[in-house]
This record gives sequence, structure tokens and C-alpha cells, in this order.
Amino acid sequence: MKMNRFFPIILMLSLTTSLSAQKLDRRVSLSAVGLYSYLTEYEKSRILGYKVGLYTDLIRRSKWGLSTGLEYHNKGGENGVPIPNYDVDFKYRYHQITLPLLLNYNLFKRLSIYGGLYMGYNSPTYFEYGVNEWSFGASPPDYKDFIDFRSDELKKLEVGSRIGLQFQLFDNWYLGFYANHAFNSIYRKNSRFHILFLQNDDYLDFDQEFKQMMDDKLVSAKNIFYSITLKRNLFKY
Repeated sequence: MKMNRFFPIILMLSLTTSLSAQKLDRRVSLSAVGLYSYLTEYEKSRILGYKVGLYTDLIRRSKWGLSTGLEYHNKGGENGVPIPNYDVDFKYRYHQITLPLLLNYNLFKRLSIYGGLYMGYNSPTYFEYGVNEWSFGASPPDYKDFIDFRSDELKKLEVGSRIGLQFQLFDNWYLGFYANHAFNSIYRKNSRFHILFLQNDDYLDFDQEFKQMMDDKLVSAKNIFYSITLKRNLFKY
């Protein structure tokens, strides 16, 4: 009976000792990467961007770990498929400062799987939205007015998921592939303005079904991006 009482304590001490024995030095790493980015509701809206990041291990064991970092992204999307009877021009690029939180597990000696979340702050750098001769977004040289005023309609916060694989090439050098999917759309439904909504403009002689379709695309569009990452460990601590 007494042995049964002490068994959970013995098991906990054994587990703690095992985890402590597996503890490894934490690393600080630098990465540079190309991004393949698009918006979900705009077919074939693929554009190329880039990302740089600085990372560190929060927890590092022989088989698993938890890491975070700070990244800079340049990404976005555009419409890539013509719409019959309408000349639609939609292009969106933005900067993003991103904080990822990733759990990794070592599948083999040199191959690991990663999964987790990221949270980013967005800042528009280029936005153009027009149908036929009408412009609802901004295009150079008046994009600065858009950033000051109409960009209130676009969300500043992006939260999403990330999953990927990382392969160790050499000592301190890694190659990874990651897929990222935003949970939230780019458009703010509770914005003070809705200038980008076509249905709000009665004087536009567009088909009502077309207006609804384009507004639905804007409200639902989410960012998806893929990256091939080259990462190097800088030092351990």
C-alpha cells in the first residue's frame, strides 16, 4: 500500500531526470528565404516575395524542441484569372513583422517536422484595385493617400498556422520547406470605411451579381504562402 503511494513520486522523479539528461544547448539561427504567396479568393494570384528571420530555441531536447523568432515578410497577391466582360485589376503587397512559435520533432537523425502558429503585423506597401475605368483602391502615385486613409479597411493583424520539414545539410546548415495559412482574412468588416465595397456605389453600372462576387472575394481572401528556407546556426548558449 505504501509502495503504491510512492510510485507516482518515483515516476515523476524518473521522468524529470530523463528530460534533464536530454537537454541540449539552445541555438540562435539566421535564415533567408523566397516566398510563394497568394490570396485564396483570387485564382492564380501567385506572386514572389521574400523573408528573413532570426530564431532561438526556447526548449531543446534530443528528440523535440520549441522555438520562436522574429521575421520580416514581403508578400501579398493579385487576381490572376480574367473575369468575362470586366477588366479587374487587383494587386496587394504588404510588409509583415512576424512572431512564430513552433514545436519540432526529430523524425530521423537529419530530418525534423515542424508545426505551430505565427502572428504578424501588416503594413501595406502597394495596393491597386480597379474595375474597367473605375479605381477603388490606389495606384502610384497616390498610394500614399491609400495608406493614410483607405488602408483602414485592411487588417493589421494576421494569425495563422505553419507546418514544415527541415533537413540538416551540413554542420549548422539546414534546408526547410514550410506551408503557412492565415486564419483571418485581409479585410476588416468593422472598418470605419467601406470604400472598397462595390455594392456601396449605386452609380456604378456593374451587374449586381458581379458586385456581390467581388465583395465576397475581398471579405473572404486569406493569405497563403510557401517558403524554402536556408538557415544557419550562429551560436549556442
